[in-house]
Order: sequence, then structure tokens, then C-alpha cells
Amino acid sequence: MRNPDTTNEAKQGRMKKADETRDYQESMDLKAVLATPPGRRVMYRILEMAGCGVMTTEVTVYADNQIDTHGTFAELGERNLGEKLKLDWLSAAPGHFQVMMSEATVALAKQLANRQAEETKQTVEAEDDDDIT
Repeated sequence: MRNPDTTNEAKQGRMKKADETRDYQESMDLKAVLATPPGRRVMYRILEMAGCGVMTTEVTVYADNQIDTHGTFAELGERNLGEKLKLDWLSAAPGHFQVMMSEATVALAKQLANRQAEETKQTVEAEDDDDIT
């Protein structure tokens, strides 16, 4: 007859090894994804959707100034998940994470510059239309 303690220890050892193998594979997968520009863009969009780029916690408020606690808790839950993902990405590939954030900053700056240029162009066109009439 087998010793139950030995069987339990062996089972726990196998489970620990399986967990370590899974953690290693997930880490390698994240490194592979963050090593490519398209992968970093997708990961950044996921963080954006989770609200992890925002430094303040937003509270959902109705038109009659009633606070929507359910909506706020849902947003906080999304943000919590995003923060957990961010920690995983930072531990798996800190260098790639920094590159992703730099690329996102440059992309956002370009979007802002394009938006401002378009608004300036529309303002000038509107002023020209006023001068013609």
C-alpha cells in the first residue's frame, strides 16, 4: 500500500511544476507579442480600453447628478484587470513595455498635431468664407 503523504507530495510537486511551466510559457508568449510593433499596438489598445492610461478614477454620473455606483465599480473592475495585465507585461518584457509606451506617446502626439492642423485649416476656411460674403 502506498503512503498517502508520499502520494500527496508527489501530486503537489507535479502541480507546482505544471504551474511553473505555464508561467514560463505565458512570459515567453508576452515577450514574443511585445517584440513586434503590431503586438505592442494591440497591447496598448487593451490597456487603453481597461482605463490604465488614466491617472484619476472616473465616477459615472447621471444627468441629474446621481452617482452610478454600479457603473463606477464596473469601470474599476476593468481598470483592475488592466493593471494586472500591465504588471504581467512589465515583468515579462520591461524593455518592450517601455518601447510600447514611447510609441504610443509619439502616435498620440501626431494625432493631436493632425487634429490641431485640421481645426486651424477649418478656422482659416471659415474666415475666408466670411471675407468673401
